[in-house]
Amino acid sequence: MQTEFIDGLPREKAYAADVGYIGQSHFIEVPFEPNAKQPLARLYEDFESLHERINGLRTASPAKIVNLRTVHRARLTAPTFKSPERDRSQPSLKGQRQVYFPGSTHALTTAIHDRERVSAGTHIDGPAIIEQTDTTTLVPQGWRARAITDNALLIERIGGATS
Repeated sequence: MQTEFIDGLPREKAYAADVGYIGQSHFIEVPFEPNAKQPLARLYEDFESLHERINGLRTASPAKIVNLRTVHRARLTAPTFKSPERDRSQPSLKGQRQVYFPGSTHALTTAIHDRERVSAGTHIDGPAIIEQTDTTTLVPQGWRARAITDNALLIERIGGATS
């Protein structure tokens, strides 16, 4: 594996080859170092070793390379998220409506909440629906949505029971 830098960010570059014995229809992914001394001889030896470890035998038969690939990975710093400015002067509860939940034979009176107004630490017991512009979160009866940060909801079964 080689390490390079892009605009000050370290990047790793790894090579691999899919190798199989001629006449076989399955292949093994083998790490490949193109800058090694005699890279193809090393690739073949590494293939034989892997084949023996996986399949229990080494045949010294001719092999073929089916695919060559390189994978580049940049090591980025963790992003920081700034919570959007939200108007929390009003409660998140917008109203109620009748909703049919999966497995239910009748509609349940369900609280409807505005996600933009749900503050960290807020608990919303189901049945509830939490609406926002890009998604809708369904909280079934017997479950609770807990806002663990301004940007994340954790849905838990009330009382810790398992299904």
